[in-house]
Amino acid sequence: RPSMASGWSVLRASGDEPEPRGGHTALLVEKNLLLMGGSQHKGQGKFVYFSLDPHVLNTQTLQWFKPRVALGKGPAPRSYHTATRVGSHLFIFGGQTEKLKGSSSVLGDMPVFDLVRMAWETRDARGKQPRPRYWHTASLVNSKIFIAGGHSGVQSLSDVHVLDTEALTWSQPELMGSPLPSLASHTATIVGERLYFFGGMSVTLDEDGGSNVKYEDDVHVLHCETMSLERLRRRGTQPAARAYHQATLVGGYLLVLGGWSGRAHGLNELSTLDLEGLGSWYSVQVPGQAPSAVYGHSATLIGSKVVMFGGWDGVSPLNSVHVLDTTLL
Repeated sequence: RPSMASGWSVLRASGDEPEPRGGHTALLVEKNLLLMGGSQHKGQGKFVYFSLDPHVLNTQTLQWFKPRVALGKGPAPRSYHTATRVGSHLFIFGGQTEKLKGSSSVLGDMPVFDLVRMAWETRDARGKQPRPRYWHTASLVNSKIFIAGGHSGVQSLSDVHVLDTEALTWSQPELMGSPLPSLASHTATIVGERLYFFGGMSVTLDEDGGSNVKYEDDVHVLHCETMSLERLRRRGTQPAARAYHQATLVGGYLLVLGGWSGRAHGLNELSTLDLEGLGSWYSVQVPGQAPSAVYGHSATLIGSKVVMFGGWDGVSPLNSVHVLDTTLL
């Protein structure tokens, strides 16, 4: 391998670029990367929340644009929501928004975006809805969306809810096996019919009403068919505990990018979990110059490249796009 090749590169895109932000979602639909929501800290505890109307990067022409969305009242702007693609629709769940008088800043709604009509819709699902939350995960397995954990606005959650997207019914199946700890800002990665939860933080209240934050470094595996959960045995070079990170499935391994645990985690050395062998962790050096340490970003796999947008570097929100060529790892 020539020593010239750098794993990370900066993507220079033109057009109407998005404002710097973190806590957004980024989904690939054909050749377009759809950025939705997110927030930016304006100081004095004040945040600006961005619209869920998609801000799009055409990954072939490398142009940012804002497509026209059908008129009508769209959903509240938000960050730390989830966006899950189901065919030609995007199912959004929950998130955090501005606290207005008489309303909560924690959302429990489920707006649906129609990619064909470019319009927002509401869907009424039957069954017991999950309580409002942000920092949760949502994963589509066999036409069911699995919502796991998150934060209620007071503390982190350990529940798992399932939305059958065909019958439009919510259920909360009983979990077998090892319990899921209360997790917020963790990741959930789909591997076949299993979900791999990694990291996150457990936020609990003490007697005086203060919050205690504990960062996690465990992997919990949920078998979606049987709803049984196991904690993976620790093997190899365990990654540091963290939340606000991203995890992507690349070939037969899970790749963890960035995150926060009182400090932002760097991108020059990455942790990978081998899923085909015994489930061992390895530490991988990325050749060349890496972007600054980051958390609250998005990471989307396009072919063999991971496209990372935004997040915070510990000081400022970002709107840069970085690309990791995983063939160089």
